Amino acid sequence: MPTSKRLSERLSSLKPHRASVELWRAVREPYDVLSTRGTRIHGGRWNPAGVRALYLSFELATVRAELTRAAELQGDPEEAIYPVRVAKIAVEANLVELLDEQLLSDLGVEVPLSVLVPRSQTQRVGRIAAGLGMEALVVPSVAARAENVVVFPDNLATPLEVLSQRRASSPRRWPRPPS
Repeated sequence: MPTSKRLSERLSSLKPHRASVELWRAVREPYDVLSTRGTRIHGGRWNPAGVRALYLSFELATVRAELTRAAELQGDPEEAIYPVRVAKIAVEANLVELLDEQLLSDLGVEVPLSVLVPRSQTQRVGRIAAGLGMEALVVPSVAARAENVVVFPDNLATPLEVLSQRRASSPRRWPRPPS
């Protein structure tokens, strides 16, 4: 595991790319889709408690897989998390991709990344990235063969914009992907 200084140097050497993307997020009602309350209090895969983060996905199917995984972690069936608010959010940010397994390994994260990898490894990366002022990380999902974006709202130069949102009252009422 690299020292904090070495990890900070390695993250600082990564070149972000500026992007405007439309991403998906779902939260339990009555929470706001831009709320960071849960991750700030409890932490998440890529942020320790105390560091505000929003977890978003490129695909609706990934959002649902992540929600189902969260329910499982709480010992609940998927139906127990409903109703949820599903939103499409516009994000303009400097994205740093952490998708390469060698890069993840160099950052002190066991690969392949899976639910078995201790969250402390990825949280350490996220804590330092947020502390360096990084706006967003593109990371592998542990719930699906897909990518997520972890946004650090305190570091954003451009505010997030909710483009649309709708309520899903049950798994059968999940929105269809756009065509």
